[in-house]
Amino acid sequence: ELIEPPIARLAAERATATDNARMRAHLRAAQQSADAASFDHHCEMVRRSIVRATHNSILLRLHDALGPIQWLSPVGSNGDDAPKPEDIAAVCRRLCEIAEAVARGDANAAEAAVRTSIDHAERIAAARTDAAEAASPTAA
Repeated sequence: ELIEPPIARLAAERATATDNARMRAHLRAAQQSADAASFDHHCEMVRRSIVRATHNSILLRLHDALGPIQWLSPVGSNGDDAPKPEDIAAVCRRLCEIAEAVARGDANAAEAAVRTSIDHAERIAAARTDAAEAASPTAA
């Protein structure tokens, strides 16, 4: 939560119409994904386009290096063949909130939307961990 909110803030302050169109195109692609791998790829591209909208090459390189561990994805990381419709809807809703705040140039809303997205992903990840531990034959 240290890196993503300030990146969204900076993106909102610097994004161009081209940046906003790129984010929206990746959002549409994510919403139309038929499998978890495609969905995760397009979500990653939305996140990368947000970082790209900062127009800071160092942040973009940092994102590319840390991206797979920095942004939590509640969809596709559990081995399912297809993302659940409710997961797709929730993730897309959160990414849309971020992208729309960036497009409006609303730095406070962009930062808050990222924090909400992180909280949501962390809750889903914790629930999956709890469920896996409860199902484990070594669980006592």
